[in-house]
Amino acid sequence: MVIMTLSPVTTALFDLFFFSQRLHLMQILGMGVTISGVLVMVLLDRGPSLVKELERERKIGLLFAILASVLQSVSFLLAKFALEQAGPISTNLLRNLGGLFAFIIFNFFYKKNAKKQIQSFRNPRFFILLLFAAFAGPVLGMSSQMKAFTLAPIGIVTTITQITPVLLLPFDHYILHKKLTIFSLGGTFLSIAGVAMLFLAA
Repeated sequence: MVIMTLSPVTTALFDLFFFSQRLHLMQILGMGVTISGVLVMVLLDRGPSLVKELERERKIGLLFAILASVLQSVSFLLAKFALEQAGPISTNLLRNLGGLFAFIIFNFFYKKNAKKQIQSFRNPRFFILLLFAAFAGPVLGMSSQMKAFTLAPIGIVTTITQITPVLLLPFDHYILHKKLTIFSLGGTFLSIAGVAMLFLAA
């Protein structure tokens, strides 16, 4: 998550190169403050356990995270090219169909466990929860993000969408009954301040 949080920076650089989309100083500062808030939450809030995890994990995991961050930026830029010809809903639909096609190839021909994956849908509760999750995220969420790409610089939109850990804090506190630390609260205020700076600079 720490590396994926840096995705807006990569996206902003690609946006500058391909679309000549320059950011104002206030926007750059807002992006930096927002990302800093998420980094504080994800990195410092976990304490020594994260260091142990980094010692256990292989370096290839770090490479995959970097690759995921760059590919996410590339996918957003390609989507912006598509948005010039199609609307947000159509662009998002094509993205989802592409993901479904890749999923079918991966599970049917590479992992060869498609039958096991399909059997999991027999659980009604699992299926309903997954249906709502798909509607909320890939349908409504990504369609809204595609629309935002037509109205604001990609780097700013991507930065705002990276504050998911902040939005999950109430769920952690009231549903999972997790104690909020000074790092989680500090990261929250930093992220909110960064997003406010982005809106003021718009």
